[in-house]
Amino acid sequence: MIYKKLGTSSIRVSALGIGTNGIGNFQNNSPEKTRNRQKIYRFALESGVNVFDTAELYGEGYAEYILGNTFKKKRDQIIVSTKVTPDNCTHISLKRSLKESLKRLQTDYVDLLQIHWINPFIKLDETFGALEELVLGGYAKAIGVCNFSVPMFQSANKCLKKVKLSSNHI
Repeated sequence: MIYKKLGTSSIRVSALGIGTNGIGNFQNNSPEKTRNRQKIYRFALESGVNVFDTAELYGEGYAEYILGNTFKKKRDQIIVSTKVTPDNCTHISLKRSLKESLKRLQTDYVDLLQIHWINPFIKLDETFGALEELVLGGYAKAIGVCNFSVPMFQSANKCLKKVKLSSNHI
C-alpha cells in the first residue's frame, strides 16, 4: 500500500480509503449487512487501508457507531475522518456535534474533522475558530473541508491562526 502525508498534518494515510455511507440507521438496518460491512472494514485494514471516512449525517450517526464498534480495540491502527453537517457549524453546535461523534466512534479524538459543506448563514470565523480550538484541545489531529471551491478553501484557511486546513474532500 502507498502511504502519503495528509496535507499540512503529520498524519500518514493510505492512498485508498473506505467510505462508510449507506449502512442504514439506528431504526432501519440489517444485522447481516452490518456484519458484512464490518468484515469489509477489517479486510481493508488487513490489506493496508488505514483511512475510514464517515460523517454524522451517514445513517444519522449509525455509520460512526458501526465504525467505532468495529475498531474499538484497534483505534491506534486506523485514521478516522468524520464530517460535521452545515447545520452544526456554529461554535457551540460544532463542539456538541463532535462530542456526540466521539461517543458513537468510541474514541476520544478523530484524526481528521471536516466541514461537510459550507453553511452560508454562519460566519467562517466562527466555524473555523471552533475547529481550531478542537485541534488545540486534542479532540482532532487535523481539520479539513468537503465540497469547497478553491476560493472558499482559501477564505476558510485565512480564518485560522495556529492550524491550517489539511484537506478538501471533493
